[in-house]
Amino acid sequence: MAGKNPARLGPPAAAPRALWNRNFIIYNLIAFLTFCNVSVFFAYFRHLTQEGLSAQEAGLVVGTFSLSVLVLRPILSPWLTPFNARPWMAVGAAGVLAALLLYNLRLGLPGLIALRLGHGVFYGLLGTAAMAGVTGEVPPDKSGRAFGIIGVITLLPFAVIPPLVAPLEDWLGGFAPLLSLAGLVMLFIFPLLLALRVPRLDRQARRAARPGRQELLGNLRDARAMGLLIFFLVLMTAFAALFFLVQPFALARGMALAGWFFTVSTGAEIAVRLVAGPLLDRSPKGRLLAAAALWLAACFALLALTQGAAVFLALGAAFGLGWGVAITMFFALLFDLTPPRLRAFNTNLANEAFQGGFLLGPLVGGLLVAGRHYEVLFWSCAGACLLAGFAAFLLGSRGPRKGALSS
Repeated sequence: MAGKNPARLGPPAAAPRALWNRNFIIYNLIAFLTFCNVSVFFAYFRHLTQEGLSAQEAGLVVGTFSLSVLVLRPILSPWLTPFNARPWMAVGAAGVLAALLLYNLRLGLPGLIALRLGHGVFYGLLGTAAMAGVTGEVPPDKSGRAFGIIGVITLLPFAVIPPLVAPLEDWLGGFAPLLSLAGLVMLFIFPLLLALRVPRLDRQARRAARPGRQELLGNLRDARAMGLLIFFLVLMTAFAALFFLVQPFALARGMALAGWFFTVSTGAEIAVRLVAGPLLDRSPKGRLLAAAALWLAACFALLALTQGAAVFLALGAAFGLGWGVAITMFFALLFDLTPPRLRAFNTNLANEAFQGGFLLGPLVGGLLVAGRHYEVLFWSCAGACLLAGFAAFLLGSRGPRKGALSS
């Protein structure tokens, strides 16, 4: 009897997973609220120096926040999965809220360092749990678009908040009350957590969802994944130095436009992620990542030479284009190279590199600009991005490792 052979047809193809699902939207709203209170610290370096701290002391206080995150995240990452993230996110959000309210206290240098360490612990818990949760909502064939969207959501506060910091300080009566307001914003996270739909698993199934020790050790021996993380650490160190020091740089050059620099930069970054998202999924990610790093190297070199406000803002847009492609491609490439059971772990290692950059950026930047040597800082950032670009080209030249593209 003529007809099709069922054995040759194989099992029916699974329906493509939708990217815009309920949990993905909720996780992005939580990320937006979290980064609203992070972006307020745009003016923290300047605030500390106005309070009498030296540039080195201010860099230490600013960077200490990331130190506790760096220590905490590797400990938490293997234990957090999409199935147990929600209660830990609640604990983290409550701690961040309390820390932001404590900035109203008059503290000396040791007290500020202690507060920053505690703030970093709860922020690290919140961020690590949230990242573990959201990776479970990303379809493998839409990783570029997914991380582009996540990036846009986390960037929106950096576009809106910096220009508002000065007028809000004037209205509220200082920088500390502004941080208290940011703390109260965290209250909106709790109803969002209640709205998450988390699958119910028994204890054995939850334990099985976590990667084993040998898997983790094998992942840490993967030279390509670790090389990508080092690349991201270099890029984020340069970004953090720019974020915390662009305001005093602009004021030293007679340009009172630092807040608008990051508004323009973030607007360009958001635009490239929204417009180019589907295209980025179809493009060679390694080459795009390398090209973006080289573009950023050129931006830093030009910034070191900048004197006029128009060029300064134009460079803000150029930086935004570079960051938009580089960060999206980094997360998408790391996701593609990583087996599904290790994606939450590796994505949290990427956030570890992010925090490492926010520790090193203000520390190194504070040392380099102690004598107002902003040119030295930006030329150093340009050199670092140049080396990172060549490294990214080598790291992205091979295909994903076995099993990485399965859902």
